[in-house]
Amino acid sequence: MKKIIIIIVLIAVLVALAVAGFTLLNPRFFFQPKIGLTDNDKIQCRQILDQAERKSCNEVGYDKWLETIMRLAHENKDAAKCDIVPVIDDKDICLLNFVSFVGDSSVCDTIYDPARKQDCKNQIVIQSNDWSACQSFTTDIDRSYCYQNILNNTEGGGEKLCPSLAEPQKSLCWELYYTREAVNKTEYDICQKISTKQGRENCIKKMPADSDGDLLSDYKERTVYGTDPYKPDTDGDGYKDGDEVKSGHDPLK
Repeated sequence: MKKIIIIIVLIAVLVALAVAGFTLLNPRFFFQPKIGLTDNDKIQCRQILDQAERKSCNEVGYDKWLETIMRLAHENKDAAKCDIVPVIDDKDICLLNFVSFVGDSSVCDTIYDPARKQDCKNQIVIQSNDWSACQSFTTDIDRSYCYQNILNNTEGGGEKLCPSLAEPQKSLCWELYYTREAVNKTEYDICQKISTKQGRENCIKKMPADSDGDLLSDYKERTVYGTDPYKPDTDGDGYKDGDEVKSGHDPLK
């Protein structure tokens, strides 16, 4: 009886080993999409020609796989890594991301979408830190974006960059620099440093509301100083609230 039981157990073990061996030898075992992947993941991963990359895509999902490809491309400074991406739009994004890190202008010409190709060329201009090159941008918004990025990328900011420029670019540089400083610090007085009337007006327009014109924003009057945002001289002592704050006095006394 014991021999029969032993024989049955051995047969069961051999059958289990045979099934396991068949599964491991079956190529489909290695490329089976991960449970939980979306239909879109499966479709996108299926288009990847490289078997190892397709397997990786099936394991983590298409979006995660694409993020990894983009990271490896710029870390290894190898734009060709993006060639493995099967979707044209995603390949363009991969190349554009590569240029934002590496700055290789030749890569822009390999981007398919015309709008993204132009974005790529614009990115190269911004990375050059050449203020005059921003004038090649075709829209005011793009030019302003270019100028602001150069200001951000310049050590010392506008204090160092603006004096080095010739007019009228020097005045424009100071306007953008002081406007940014005024908005960031919520200080209206900074706008008055701008040399042109139009520049000062542009700066004020971008500041938070100052209903009573005392050079303190309504927000700061309510939350910081406790003054009346609709009365320029809250305590009635003949001095505007903003002037008192600037001189170190209490605008409520």
